[in-house]
Amino acid sequence: MIKDRMDLQGFGTMKFPTLKGKVKITLHNFKNGKNRIIEGENIISSAIPDILKYSFLSGLDAGKVLPLVDTWFGGILVYEQAHTLNADNYNIPNDTNNHLFAHAGDEAPASAEIAQEDLMRGSPIQTTSTDNSITHVWEWGHSQGNSGDRYIRSLALCHKDIGNAGLGNTSTAFQALEPFAKLNYDSTFWNSMTTSANDAKYAHAMYDDANTLSFYWDSDSGDITVDIKKLAYLKTGVSQTMEASLTNARSFTITPPFTLYSQPYYYFDRSTKYLWIFYNLTGATSYDNDDIRYFKIDCENEALVDLGSGVYYATIHSDSADIAPLGMGEIDTSNILKVGDDLFFPRSDNPVWSGYYNQRGTFVKGYQRINLVTQSDQDSIDFNDVQKHSQTMMGSGDILINNGRVINGLTGYTCATQIPIIDDGLTNHIFSSPDLISSYVQPYSFGSKSSARYLLANKFVHTTLYNIPNAYIFHKTASESMTISYTIEET
Repeated sequence: MIKDRMDLQGFGTMKFPTLKGKVKITLHNFKNGKNRIIEGENIISSAIPDILKYSFLSGLDAGKVLPLVDTWFGGILVYEQAHTLNADNYNIPNDTNNHLFAHAGDEAPASAEIAQEDLMRGSPIQTTSTDNSITHVWEWGHSQGNSGDRYIRSLALCHKDIGNAGLGNTSTAFQALEPFAKLNYDSTFWNSMTTSANDAKYAHAMYDDANTLSFYWDSDSGDITVDIKKLAYLKTGVSQTMEASLTNARSFTITPPFTLYSQPYYYFDRSTKYLWIFYNLTGATSYDNDDIRYFKIDCENEALVDLGSGVYYATIHSDSADIAPLGMGEIDTSNILKVGDDLFFPRSDNPVWSGYYNQRGTFVKGYQRINLVTQSDQDSIDFNDVQKHSQTMMGSGDILINNGRVINGLTGYTCATQIPIIDDGLTNHIFSSPDLISSYVQPYSFGSKSSARYLLANKFVHTTLYNIPNAYIFHKTASESMTISYTIEET
């Protein structure tokens, strides 16, 4: 008998090998010739299994992840504070929460001048491998990686590129850093999409494993239409496709509790299925630079969320009167990242509303972090230099990244721009799941420009964790060199 019911089937994922790691730290004193040696074993984090798990749209190219140990275990970070030894604790901390003393990757500084740009950076001196193991060895000379009178308490392996560049600085290496790992195949399918906010193919956010959410503000009616469409993020089925489609979609319309003048900024909470809408425009080309209004749409019940006593919108006040316009044009439509209770809003002094397409832009100079619960808990984050267009941020921990900036503490450090921003076609990109370790990333266009879509992973993760026993924590001084040998073995 042929069954007339077909269950959704998950995409196949790679199996992660069982690994263990061994650490050996050697401190050599130039003055007395003595060595101090510390040895131990680390834990392997869940970062790589999670990357392999999120094989969105079956787009994962294993060749972009492998070889694991050379790439994702090919860098090292040396810290002041001990780690919480939990395999899921793989987000790299910012410098406020755990100071970085030293780092190294698979490349030595190319010159003495480049070495002077970042004295935390060490050099690889040896790599040896067997059929089931690999050992990386790094060295820091007397002027590198010094901790002064502060103790070194922990290490972690990381992506080789993070090891080379560090966690945020103005060095040549950091400015060349690509913060995202591109994981998808280079194929016609992944590189030929033109969509805009009201396009049937568009995907603003991952609704669940088998559906995407998109929304569109109608300039004639003033309403927002929300579409929940089939899209095979992580599950296949009868009607799923490799592009979103309005066929069999669930659509509904919401009248905003205040007037909109353009497509707004947003945040989607998968746990509650609430779509948050943020807005500060007061006219077609005017905006409020310190007050942000927001409302929530319950996408399960297709209704506005009551924020208290029959009130359907609230206001967030910024202590810094330089919040950028949230929705000034198609190219600058973006999501707002929420980490815990913190929201991050773009800041700008001189947005450009008119002129040719390649002249318009938000010109973001940084972010304002605002704690939604207290609103008195705020920080201003400043970029090294201005970003012309507002970019989607990615991250669920201390360090946040976008297309060209790494936010560590109160500074957004300039790094490489990986996703092309096509000015004359007003093409940007939106991340479906910016809170996860990886995300499906889709172009957002105004006009007929075709642009690539991506599967991108966050490189700012620990792949191992190791705490130095309290009896052996140490200072590294200018009279010492430090060598760290790290072996990863498949068991």
